[in-house]
Amino acid sequence: MKTKIHAGTVLAISVVTASHAAHAAEQTEPVIVTATRTAQIADQSVAPVIVIDRQALERNPGADLTDLLRMYTGIEIGRYGGPGQTASIFLRGTNSTQTLVMIDGVKLNSGTAGVAAIQNIDPSVVDHIEVVMGPRSTLYGSEAIGGVINIITKRQTVDGSQYSAAAGGGSYGTRDIKLAAHNHQGDSGAGIEAGYTKSNGFPTRADSNIDRGYDNLNVHVYGSKRIGDTRYDVSHWQTSGNTEYLTSATNAQDQDFLSTATMITAKTPMSATWLSTLKLSHVSDKLDQNQYDVVVTTQKDFAHTSRYSLDWQNDLQWNPQNLLTAGLYRAQEDTTAFSFGSGYDTNNYTNAVFAQNVRTTTQTTLITGLRYTNNQIYGDYTTWNLEYGLNLTQALRMTLASNSGFRAPDSNDLYGSGGNPDLKPETSQNSELGLRYQITPAQRVSLNVFRNKITNLIIWNNVTSMVDNIGQVTITGSELAYQVSSDHWAARLRASVQNPHDDITNSQLVRRAQHAYGLMLQYHGNKYDVSLDTIYSGERPDFNINTYVAETLPSYTLVNLSGAYRVSEALRLSLRIENLTDADYQVVDGYNTAGRSAYAELRYTL
Repeated sequence: MKTKIHAGTVLAISVVTASHAAHAAEQTEPVIVTATRTAQIADQSVAPVIVIDRQALERNPGADLTDLLRMYTGIEIGRYGGPGQTASIFLRGTNSTQTLVMIDGVKLNSGTAGVAAIQNIDPSVVDHIEVVMGPRSTLYGSEAIGGVINIITKRQTVDGSQYSAAAGGGSYGTRDIKLAAHNHQGDSGAGIEAGYTKSNGFPTRADSNIDRGYDNLNVHVYGSKRIGDTRYDVSHWQTSGNTEYLTSATNAQDQDFLSTATMITAKTPMSATWLSTLKLSHVSDKLDQNQYDVVVTTQKDFAHTSRYSLDWQNDLQWNPQNLLTAGLYRAQEDTTAFSFGSGYDTNNYTNAVFAQNVRTTTQTTLITGLRYTNNQIYGDYTTWNLEYGLNLTQALRMTLASNSGFRAPDSNDLYGSGGNPDLKPETSQNSELGLRYQITPAQRVSLNVFRNKITNLIIWNNVTSMVDNIGQVTITGSELAYQVSSDHWAARLRASVQNPHDDITNSQLVRRAQHAYGLMLQYHGNKYDVSLDTIYSGERPDFNINTYVAETLPSYTLVNLSGAYRVSEALRLSLRIENLTDADYQVVDGYNTAGRSAYAELRYTL
């Protein structure tokens, strides 16, 4: 028994310790799982990866996840107002429905609109966020054309107990309270995180003076236990609350939301070289309007998704240089919705088989993968990936990648107003070249150049008056990143230059800039931390909110200041000033963004 458990542990970390040329800085690099489904050091991933760690989450009170993501170039946010308002994520210039959002490896994207309500996830339940740039459909299936955002929840892994309580508040009548309790002893662990946030908000639209508020209750509960050779993990996360908003006619309305994700995971070392992981999950996404439909005045609008899934992953270290990851995936999805006088009630199943091999030597990494997907509606689809990393010198690493991706049509595409049940998946082909240079153990620079061609894009067809697979997009871009750190100081510089191009209309995609630059300066001391984050985004095309005439949103620079002061070992005060220069800007035409605002949180940990 002990031999098997030890062997399973060795297998789980084998891809990390399988050697590339070692750099001193790599010892402090975070370990990620999203890029390959197995543990690896972030800097040795062939795919470009962004990691937002727990420290960044803790020193930004009053922020939601979109507030943090938008400070990284390559990730653009379109938001329809203030706290709790709908947010769109444009990852590497792709559409908002072409980014897969997961929590602990489980898909959150709704089956109705195809996006995840990431603005409702409280950072207090999150340990860190892993963002993988570029298609990951071979590993995760639909939506992963622009990339994957995997939100990893908090868990205690060292023996002992920890309890915390926090209270905070700030601008726009924002206030929150958070409670947590964790315990881990030997082979068992359990914990709960709960947070409640309420904000009076501000007018979502520039042509209104009506404040629109938001309240949100987040709860995450988990437990783990090893029985024999198998480790069992159970977790449940949910967010619920109410969002007030304004209609196109500036009428005040509101909607209730409820999103949940429940998981049961069993990890068993089948042999010294084979680790089997079985994950059963259920995701629910509900949105209910509290006003009646504009056409059928006796019916309230709603959109509901229920998805049961099974994910069976097997990691086989079939020789010292090769790690094979293979598995099966099955999902049963039910969607119901009603809006603008019509609705649908449908179910759909997806079956998939996938395999990926990671071959690692002292100088190279070769990743090959294949996925076959069968869907009740659109039939069969195959995706693949080929990635290669080569250490040209001890300090210089080159990466090459070619990946295919797809997005299945969501229920709104198929059965909503103007829907088309004959739609096929959107497809993509991405090619990429990367260079990473370790200048010193504490200083590195990287450059990635990519081209992502998306075909069968689902857009409105004026001839047939319904959506159809007639769009085509080509996105080319380059991403430059530089970072340096010392005992107390750190700096990060990022630049993104891209051309998100609509091949049909020969125009730039709306709400996506061609240039973005970001700078982070951070000081870490014995008693306090301070971080200054700046993002510049170039001008972007959009449509006038009232006339729908094409126009251009001007460029803007956003500066945020955040920090934490450790009053004592148990007591910490965190502060954040958003939009330090009080810039007047919009990311969606006609919708307000926050002006200069301040938030604070006091946390006691025992």
